[in-house]
Amino acid sequence: MGFTITSGLEPKDRQEGSHRVAFFSSAAASVCSKALQAQLERCRRGEFGDAVQAATATPFNSKSYGSAIKSLASIFIYLTMVDQGAQAPGWLQDFLGTSARALDRIVDGPSVRDILQLHEFVSGYDVCSDAALDVCRALNIAQVAREFTGPLRHFLETSQELRCQMLQFALTQPSEALDRKLEELRL
Repeated sequence: MGFTITSGLEPKDRQEGSHRVAFFSSAAASVCSKALQAQLERCRRGEFGDAVQAATATPFNSKSYGSAIKSLASIFIYLTMVDQGAQAPGWLQDFLGTSARALDRIVDGPSVRDILQLHEFVSGYDVCSDAALDVCRALNIAQVAREFTGPLRHFLETSQELRCQMLQFALTQPSEALDRKLEELRL
């Protein structure tokens, strides 16, 4: 798992960097949306009990759902930074920070800054439990958080390889490939 981050992967100019940031942010939001949707489908089938099934039976409004996706995607990108470690070059840290902030332009909900400030006293993978609980709050289902948060926390904790693959794709593929992949993710 993983790939070597080299200075040769740094975007050559602002336009290239912006395109790669837009891809990574959009891909993170899409992957997190699909993960949350899969979780909700399991809930609605009753896999986590009657209380969870009842709490998730009604479709969520777009504001609540957008807030939940944004919270998940913000932490997903934060964990990409954690995965790269303190030795990550400054340009990569800037890329990932800009990717997180770009979520403010593509997903409704609280600002990424506000989301990350909720977790300022938690570092590394310890943020996963808190982030899963934030999703419950955003969806107004905190009453079933005990049953609902485990699979979301698991998704965040075990998606390191996926995050690495997405980062590698974002930094190495030509612009056309990024656009094609985003189309696939939207389907």
